[in-house]
Amino acid sequence: MYLIPIHVPIYTDGEKKFVTSDWMRSLVLLRDSLNGKFGQLMLMAPSLPASMAPSHTLEELGEAATGIKVKSSFDLRCRARYYWQTERFRWQSELAEAMRDAKVVHAGMDDLYRPIAFEGCLQAVRHNKPLIFVRDIDQVQQMREMASELGLAARLKAELYGFGFDRCMRYGVKKAALSLLKGKLLRDRYWRFASNPSAFEDTSFTTSEIVPFEVVKARIGTLRTLRAIRLVYCGRIEARKGVDHGIKIIAKAASLGMDVFFDVIGEGSDQAKCEALASELGIGARVRFLGYKTYGKELLRYLAEYDGLLFTPLAEDTPRMIFDAYAAGLPVIAYGIEYVKERAGKEGATVILPVNNPEEGGRLLAQLDGNRMRLGELALKAREAATVNAADVWYERRAQWTFEAVERFYARD
Repeated sequence: MYLIPIHVPIYTDGEKKFVTSDWMRSLVLLRDSLNGKFGQLMLMAPSLPASMAPSHTLEELGEAATGIKVKSSFDLRCRARYYWQTERFRWQSELAEAMRDAKVVHAGMDDLYRPIAFEGCLQAVRHNKPLIFVRDIDQVQQMREMASELGLAARLKAELYGFGFDRCMRYGVKKAALSLLKGKLLRDRYWRFASNPSAFEDTSFTTSEIVPFEVVKARIGTLRTLRAIRLVYCGRIEARKGVDHGIKIIAKAASLGMDVFFDVIGEGSDQAKCEALASELGIGARVRFLGYKTYGKELLRYLAEYDGLLFTPLAEDTPRMIFDAYAAGLPVIAYGIEYVKERAGKEGATVILPVNNPEEGGRLLAQLDGNRMRLGELALKAREAATVNAADVWYERRAQWTFEAVERFYARD
């Protein structure tokens, strides 16, 4: 059995169990890449009522249909104090029971206050099971950046949290048979502590879902006309994602004479604020909020109608959205956080804007409008980068690394 304890909840209506669509896609990719090598996949996680999640993001995780065994545990709504007093012991007991049949344990580090997945790491070490440790963002750096402009108390809290989180990370990568780390920042921080680290990009699209070159080239051909430039953001609308900065950039570029439109795909707590900002800046007609769209081939074809992805995060982030843009043949126009700069160096399909400077970002965007063929060149590089970063390609590599790591683990005995 390949055991996966995670902190992301399993949603339940009492009988059926559901996971979010992105997790379903990841689980299916993992299941198919392992090809039954370690037996059945078993997913363990805390639970939440299905009514608490938007229905359009959920997919039923039925064992008969997917071959994936599911065990939902304690209610994730419990306070951190109650978790440590009561629910942690239940979670540890359930993990220990599952460890008996586990051939491999796939876990990571998630939340210092309730380190649910990290308990899987501890149990794997305790029961002498090979651990596949996975982490996709440098949480220490992200928290520092988010607290940098707040008061002393917030900065101190971020440092203390980061210290504890960092120690758990060091333990996990040291004990793991294989550590999968996303982004140069994360690898630079933990590579020297890890016994067997590898770089891994957890992309979502498959090779068959990549938009054809012909579609991208046809769009590039229209850049020579006087049509407007259309940019898009696709993801959560939350403060740290900086969608409001994207809107300010559009407003500045438009004030300089650029004919530009910006569509925001997704939902989130900052949406009302962003809608009000667009109206306040007088560009309500240039900014649309399109809501949630189901991920898949159809969404990538829809994204291919745009000219670029506008991404303006206010703290370190490693979004799969960048690779989805590649799959749609879109260049990335983004604030120069470390992960964006890493992608620019590797794929060369990015226009870097100064972080937290929408005025300068707007000026650079307007300049790009005067050199539209550069957008076309970057679009071709983006589409080319998609082929080597498709999820099925990455999961095939990941599976081979896992086979080799597990074989070495058991051979040592």
